[in-house]
Amino acid sequence: MTEYPIKKALISRYFGSVRGMPDILDKGETYSLIDGSPVAFEAAPLSVAQVKAMTGGSVDSVNRMFHGLKVVERSGLRSYDLSSISIEREIGEAVPEYVSREDLIKLTIYAITRKLGAGNNGAAKVDEIVFQLKNDAGIPDDFMPASMMEMVEGRPLTAPSSLIYNLQPSFSEGAIFPIFRISGELPVSVGFLTCYPEAFVNDAKLDPVSLIKSVKDEFALFTEDPSYQDFVAGRVLRSVVFNMERKKTRKLSKPLFDDVKIHSLKKIGIVEEVEGSYSVVEALSLEQIKKLASEFESKNHSIAQDWKAKWIKFH
Repeated sequence: MTEYPIKKALISRYFGSVRGMPDILDKGETYSLIDGSPVAFEAAPLSVAQVKAMTGGSVDSVNRMFHGLKVVERSGLRSYDLSSISIEREIGEAVPEYVSREDLIKLTIYAITRKLGAGNNGAAKVDEIVFQLKNDAGIPDDFMPASMMEMVEGRPLTAPSSLIYNLQPSFSEGAIFPIFRISGELPVSVGFLTCYPEAFVNDAKLDPVSLIKSVKDEFALFTEDPSYQDFVAGRVLRSVVFNMERKKTRKLSKPLFDDVKIHSLKKIGIVEEVEGSYSVVEALSLEQIKKLASEFESKNHSIAQDWKAKWIKFH
């Protein structure tokens, strides 16, 4: 696990983002992603447990940064009292002329969070944010930053205190912040995202509609790339394996196997056409198809990583 030093500027921006929020944004009962047991949770932006889960920093380490910061009991939780200190306004960064595609996606998440949060005390539900981008831009999971998908996939968080760093665009000191659902002191899942509204000085360019369109256009360009066919084949091979293993059939019928998917499978030589219908080549065994699927799975990860890492001009 990567260890990150806690920066005062990062926590200052977080405090500035959540200062006007209610003590508790949400509470109720959910299921532990670790063992499935029911647990009571609270999403409390200024609770000691939230700040510790988000940064990995103890009360003492936060107090050393903000002299005079008090911890009080509020709504039944130990919480930071921001009225006990003055928080300096952090100066935002300029969005560079060139950014990676992953940074473009993170900027889009920032812009959506800012817009959705504007009418909701500055926070918005994490699944609404992420799926607005995914659905409107048509981006498969593989091409999303891993940190974004981890928050909405319903699996245990691997490293809550690393998440805040993985959410930021590479050039940012702190723009996007997770607000956890916490049971006791244990972060169960991410409930909301919030953002520092002054994170970027040239934020006139950060309109969510135009940024979503930019992401959509970038992915549309990729669909014309030869490696996209390999990616599609890699995804479709999972369904081929399922068909052969569970349904005991080699037939590749619509609607599951449409023309695009059949074309990608033809390209890698595993499909044969007989009297207008398509099937997996008879000479290939299930084990051979499984091995091929595994190879393409690894290849797909590299294809997605390369796509996210490419630098583009930020309009």
